[in-house]
Amino acid sequence: MTGDFGRTLRARRQAAGLTQRELAQRAGMSVRAVRNLENGRTAAPRGATSRQLDAALETACGPELWIGVLGPLQLRVGGRSVEVRGTKTATLLGLLALQPNSAVPREEIVDVLWDGRPPASQAQLVGVHTGRLRRLVGPLLQAVRGGGYRLAVDAAQLDLLRFNDIADRFGYAEALDCWRGPVLGGRLRQHPAAVALADRRVALALSYADIGPPADVIAMLRPLLADEPMHEGLHARMVLALAASGQQVSALQHFERVRSMLVRELGVEPGEELRAAQLKVLRGQTVVGERNCLPRDLPDFTGRDDELRALLDDPCPVTVIDGMAGIGKTALAVHLAHALAGRYPGGTLFLDLGAGHDPLSACDALESLLRQLGVEGERIPVRTDDCAALWRALTADRRVLVVLDNVSGAAQVRPLLPSGGRAILTSRTRLSSLEGVRQLSLDVLPDPDAATLFARMLGRPVAAAEVLRLCGFLPLAVRIAAAKLRAHPSWTVAYLADRLRDEHLRLGELRVGDRAVDAAFSLSYQQLTEPQRRLFRLLGDCPALEFDVDAAGALVENAEQLLHDLLDAHLLLEPTPGRFRFHDLLRQHARSMAVCDEPDRASAQLRLIDHYLHRAAGAADALEPTRRRWDTGGTSPFAGPAEAMAWLVVEHENLVAVVAAASSRGLWTPCWQLAQCLWRFFFLRGHLRDWVLTHRLALAAARRCGDLRAEAETRKNLGLAHWRRASFAEALDHHYQALLLDEREADVWGRAKTHNHLGFIHARMGHHDQAVHHQQSAVALYQDAGDDCGQARAQIGLGDAHFQAGSIDASRVWFARALDLTRLAGDRWGEGLALIGLGFARREHGRPLLERALVLTRALGDRWSECLALTGLGIHDHLAGATDRAVSQLRGAVSLARSTGDRWGLRLALSAVGRVLSDRSEAVAAHEEALELTRSLRNRHLEAEVLADLAAVAGMCSA
Repeated sequence: MTGDFGRTLRARRQAAGLTQRELAQRAGMSVRAVRNLENGRTAAPRGATSRQLDAALETACGPELWIGVLGPLQLRVGGRSVEVRGTKTATLLGLLALQPNSAVPREEIVDVLWDGRPPASQAQLVGVHTGRLRRLVGPLLQAVRGGGYRLAVDAAQLDLLRFNDIADRFGYAEALDCWRGPVLGGRLRQHPAAVALADRRVALALSYADIGPPADVIAMLRPLLADEPMHEGLHARMVLALAASGQQVSALQHFERVRSMLVRELGVEPGEELRAAQLKVLRGQTVVGERNCLPRDLPDFTGRDDELRALLDDPCPVTVIDGMAGIGKTALAVHLAHALAGRYPGGTLFLDLGAGHDPLSACDALESLLRQLGVEGERIPVRTDDCAALWRALTADRRVLVVLDNVSGAAQVRPLLPSGGRAILTSRTRLSSLEGVRQLSLDVLPDPDAATLFARMLGRPVAAAEVLRLCGFLPLAVRIAAAKLRAHPSWTVAYLADRLRDEHLRLGELRVGDRAVDAAFSLSYQQLTEPQRRLFRLLGDCPALEFDVDAAGALVENAEQLLHDLLDAHLLLEPTPGRFRFHDLLRQHARSMAVCDEPDRASAQLRLIDHYLHRAAGAADALEPTRRRWDTGGTSPFAGPAEAMAWLVVEHENLVAVVAAASSRGLWTPCWQLAQCLWRFFFLRGHLRDWVLTHRLALAAARRCGDLRAEAETRKNLGLAHWRRASFAEALDHHYQALLLDEREADVWGRAKTHNHLGFIHARMGHHDQAVHHQQSAVALYQDAGDDCGQARAQIGLGDAHFQAGSIDASRVWFARALDLTRLAGDRWGEGLALIGLGFARREHGRPLLERALVLTRALGDRWSECLALTGLGIHDHLAGATDRAVSQLRGAVSLARSTGDRWGLRLALSAVGRVLSDRSEAVAAHEEALELTRSLRNRHLEAEVLADLAAVAGMCSA
């Protein structure tokens, strides 16, 4: 019954046009399980497995028309077999199918149809047969110039093309699985195309017999020997395979049967190859260990040079290669094993343990390894411990190399490690509990190696940097992308990159044939527990690019342990201690899983946004403790401004992403509140693009909420960003709109802040009277509000306005008053700014003030104020004659101004450095850049100053 089921299953599968691998994927089984069923090595399944097989076969959707020549001629139309009536019509179809997409001359057709003796009416009869054939295959039959015909088909329509394609891409076993018998059942067996095709089948079979598992080799050779009974090379390999599988008696009996047949049919004795096989059996030399059982080495294997060098020279007997799905673990292990094979005369064994999908038990794996060593079935113990003991005994004195692929865990593989020789393990999880092993965790390919691999697969060099980036430099993704490009000759690299650019569709594009990145990821996902899967899904939906334990803790309980579980499963990366992130493609896979399977998705993301809001609010309070505007829901989690700044620097990109996520999900209040928490950080660090982006979203959110105070506050902060970018028209527009809202809300504090900002904006534009007016209004309003800190900052603004207008004595007075008030209010940031202003205003004795300011600004992480302090110090050093020190200070200021996007600060530093530099050509370049910046500020007074400096330097150059 088992054999009947296997034969029936094979026939149904081949009739559906499926390989064993394709049927296994459709039925949710392993290839090994399907192969064992078809070969009668496993009992016929019942229940769910049987139903899965039936469903997979019944729903197999092949092409509308399919032709089979690798066995008796078959023709299927619309999924149903069609009998080709008439021997000569069938012969004509077979002849054309043997030479697909090639013109077959009329003379050859006539010669084959009538065996060299055509009738006088041959022309009319050829027309009759081609007409009958056209009614069957339609436009696939094409007439060609000169009177011949062509059968225009692809690999989905003709099994011969499918065989060639699979043989080229996947190797022996899958390709041989396409055959049902001799070519066309022997009808055209002597035709040169049929002979060449049969020869290729035999060549593949011989190659596979040299490397394949003995049981599979036996199953492959039996039908082939029925078609090729006189091929001594095939018989020799059957003898060796039988002996290697523990059937020494059967092997010798097979030799005797072949010898009798040769003597009877041909009158000759067996040749040297067959006799050598018999001699190995008699001498007991047929253990698999004497043969290389490794899969073929990839001809386009690329990179991993450093890893290979280290592993080739590593004396450790057990090497574990782990990494995420698609990273190239098996390819590296096989490549390494081929390089090491000559060192292990006991032979090389290979076993796929099937992690994530039908994994082998330790007992089954031991049985397979023992059979590869030549242990007969009846000698293999039943108990796992006894099998392991026998395995250790047999490998103790034998130098074997064992590759154990797809290890699911330490418990599975521990009994399989040989006592002698060397073992190479691959696993998607870290096997941290294995003792005495060398562990190598693979990363994605470096850019040059990924580019080389892509070019090798295409067979030509190409510029594909964007495609490689979108593939995340993952070897599997790179291979699939190259295969898709190769399969579509009309596609350009740019077109492929465009298809991959949409991250929501990218994984769907990274599929070709039976290979898919998301399918590889799914196997890793299936190995997880449900709590691990849940965190994986929720993190995939997380807007943050990196996350720590606290962020994950907002999503699930026991987050720290689960994060490390995902890290061990290579589903997360840990770029720095305590910080986790996804590979880009894994993030997309996790997000798709969240969209499909996560019921807690919305509430979890709300918890996460609340987590970031609470932390950011605490950081904002720590940076500026005197300026709280709304209840943050608890005490600050940060001990001081330095700790808060460090957290903001690390979480900067995440916080921007969370603001955008809150906006996209309609969470308007958290959106504007989180942006408001970030403006001071952006001001101090100079991330102008993110400042504008987040606050535009926040402004829309505040207006959606109908919260006028929130809108006014957001407009002020957004206006400051435009001020820093020297976009003064936009800065003024936002502030005057904010002032209207402040007045409408009777918000004294809000009006004071708006006037303070307007004073600074007008000062930069050279509108000195307006700047003084707005700062005086701010001072009075802050006094009314009882806000000493605000009053001090407005006084700093008055000092700045008078300084820009050239009233240095008045500026010193206001800066000095502000300094006293900031210290009284405990405003360290304001104190630093007042010190800087006073340091600029005092030509004498200003340097100590600027030095104190520099210490304060650096302690607060304020790069904007640090730039001003360095510029002031450079100017003082220049006046004191310390030219080298002045140049160093000013170049530091230029670098900071460029990094923060502060055009005003950059102009100031460039003008100063231009006056200090001894290299006159370099000084002219600095002044010219300062002039360009000044013109963008639309400040004519400053422009005149820079022009005068430039003229002076240029004059010295000409002199």
